[in-house]
Amino acid sequence: GRGMRGASSPSVAGGAGGTPAFLQETVRRHDLKLSETSRIISDLYQKGSIYSDAMLDDIVEGRKLANSFVVYSDSTAAEDARMSSTFDRLGKYAHSFEDNRQRLHDTLHAQFLQPFDWILQFDVKQAKATIDEFDKAFSFYQSASLKVRQCQRSKGATDMRALEEAERARDTVLANTIQKGDETIRQLNKVCEKARLCLLKGLWDSVSAYHNYFTQGLAEISAMFPDLEQARQAVEKEIGALAIPAGMSVNSLSSSATGLPSPNLTGSPQNTSRLRRSALQLEAPRLTHSSPSLPPPVLSNSTSTAPSVNLKTTMRTYINNDPASLSSRKRRIASVH
Repeated sequence: GRGMRGASSPSVAGGAGGTPAFLQETVRRHDLKLSETSRIISDLYQKGSIYSDAMLDDIVEGRKLANSFVVYSDSTAAEDARMSSTFDRLGKYAHSFEDNRQRLHDTLHAQFLQPFDWILQFDVKQAKATIDEFDKAFSFYQSASLKVRQCQRSKGATDMRALEEAERARDTVLANTIQKGDETIRQLNKVCEKARLCLLKGLWDSVSAYHNYFTQGLAEISAMFPDLEQARQAVEKEIGALAIPAGMSVNSLSSSATGLPSPNLTGSPQNTSRLRRSALQLEAPRLTHSSPSLPPPVLSNSTSTAPSVNLKTTMRTYINNDPASLSSRKRRIASVH
């Protein structure tokens, strides 16, 4: 009869959420859930911190560029009012742009990183400490239960008194274990839910911060864009008045003036540099002589890589058909090399 006492006397075992073994299983299940949520938050916090630091570095460099615009606005004011005004407006916009980025950084840090840091440093640590307390209580319960079983295997009056004492001690430890288990499960549930909600809020706050950032940036650039676009179109007209074909580079202009084929814009920089030097070395009067018909310069907007121009062959073809003297041709070949 006394052997059954340990299994039936603690009424708290059934009314407080189950046996210690069941509580242990429940605690472990909630611990795994919290660990997974913590892993996500920790990863986002680490990468978000790196992103935050990089953003601060970019803001510093951006302000340096904005300051350069302001300096050049002052230095060009006396000679070129239009250039000075453009630098001034770009400088003001660049500073405003970096101010917006600073606000974006501060918002992300306050609404995304700081809550995550708090959860990891305090809430999760407290929950883990609660688990440790339950584990200790459960270990005491296992030891007390083992002592009861040892007494049950003994016989005699002395052993019966020892059994009663062991059962009372076990019942006390059992009640404490169940209480710790219930507290731990409630704490884990609370922290898991808080972490989940803070994660969702942090993500939504980040989207809101970026929305404000782009909205304000668009409003500012839209306010200054019409004047800048008008000024840009005026400059394009002046370029047209100088007979500079729209979209042509210096290489293309040199090729057009000399009659040499223009390298594709995606060709090698070595050929482009050599062609420019050769074009500048050719004398204008030489173009009045009868020369072999060469293809006109072609500008390619394609992103595919065209075959590079064989400058040496082209130059020799031109020179061998030129009516100039042999010594002049030798000098020109030497200048190409």
